[in-house]
Amino acid sequence: KMAPAFKPFIELKGHRKYYQKWPGHVKSSYGFGWRIHTLKENESGAEETIWHHGGSVNNYRNEIALFPESDLGICVLINGPSKLVKTVIPDLRAIVKSIYEQEIAIATSI
Repeated sequence: KMAPAFKPFIELKGHRKYYQKWPGHVKSSYGFGWRIHTLKENESGAEETIWHHGGSVNNYRNEIALFPESDLGICVLINGPSKLVKTVIPDLRAIVKSIYEQEIAIATSI
């Protein structure tokens, strides 16, 4: 029943919004309350979907992003003005991705 919220409804053209400057940004659309972004990996060329919403009131700020293909969600709450919000989602995604891609050595003897 939530699917319509994440279906692209209106294309958001231009490149002035902070999320349109995220690395690999291809396009952005608006669903019902959520922005739907398509990003492309530089190395592999693979596309990834992000469901994103951010906003502020009285100097409190939030950024929420869901990465459905990666089964990952990121929520950042900030209680004051900060330029961090412009890049916090792709920055945290890069950190998580680098951790996921690490090989884990498993001891074979006890």
